[in-house]
Amino acid sequence: MANATYGIVQKPVVIPRLDVSGLLGTPFPFIRAYSSDLLSFNIHEKDFVAFLDNLSIAQAPPVPLQALDTASHVVGIVPHHWAMIAGTSMNMVAGIGTAATTRTQTSRFLETANREYFAPRGLKVSTYKERQLAERLHYDLNMPPLAPLGSSSLPQTVGHRRLQVLMPYIAPLSFNVSPPMEQRNALDRLAAKQIERRIRKKEQDSYSSDSSMSSVSSVSSISSTENFVSKPRAELNSRERRKADKAERKRQKKEEKRRRRERKRSRKQDRRDTKAHGQPDKSMEKDQKTVAKMEYIVVESLHALA
Repeated sequence: MANATYGIVQKPVVIPRLDVSGLLGTPFPFIRAYSSDLLSFNIHEKDFVAFLDNLSIAQAPPVPLQALDTASHVVGIVPHHWAMIAGTSMNMVAGIGTAATTRTQTSRFLETANREYFAPRGLKVSTYKERQLAERLHYDLNMPPLAPLGSSSLPQTVGHRRLQVLMPYIAPLSFNVSPPMEQRNALDRLAAKQIERRIRKKEQDSYSSDSSMSSVSSVSSISSTENFVSKPRAELNSRERRKADKAERKRQKKEEKRRRRERKRSRKQDRRDTKAHGQPDKSMEKDQKTVAKMEYIVVESLHALA
């Protein structure tokens, strides 16, 4: 497969991780996405997404191995046809799940994938830090680091919000991709399930944080529908009238208590809004620090690197 048979990528395919992790935390998987620009290089959605999934498995923590008490075994962790492309499995000794081990596995995986799959198509796939991406894309350094919460129907993770602001500089992406393929190796299946749970939790957390701001108003509207129903007082006897009066006083007291809570909540929200409007730079600074830790998978033309 000669490089000359393919063109060049007009804009690089850039895919971030779902979110940033702590210094010693397990890295989040890369967002499952595909660019139709890769079709002209004979890279189809199913194959490219499988590449992302297998890269995530290569970077998964060794928890499944520990759970199965396989500390003395060496386990291959690259399933699907990417293992055949590599020729040999990348192996991980159970119990040595260090950051250095993960970096080595990632480096070997990408090196072999480039040599056997991407390079023959005139492409190269790499991991980029934020600083490297800025140098590659030459994007406007004054643009917001993240899109506002709720500005799209996508999951509101840091990775998805970062993609929104990068869209003018990168190849178009589709997130409606094939589900993860069933892994052949039992340990790989456990790792894949662990990754799937982590993705689902992160996306659900991002949606719930975005919707929490509207919960106050919904509670208020539900409370306001409560009505006290009584018969005309003229038809009530003395005992029933006393019971009705008592119930009415109780309802009024409850309603007044609810109003006080609403006023208190409203004042608190006003203070938060005032503080947020008065300190926009702090919010921006926090987002910038988060984005500075972001990592990306970048697919670009070999010619673009010259």
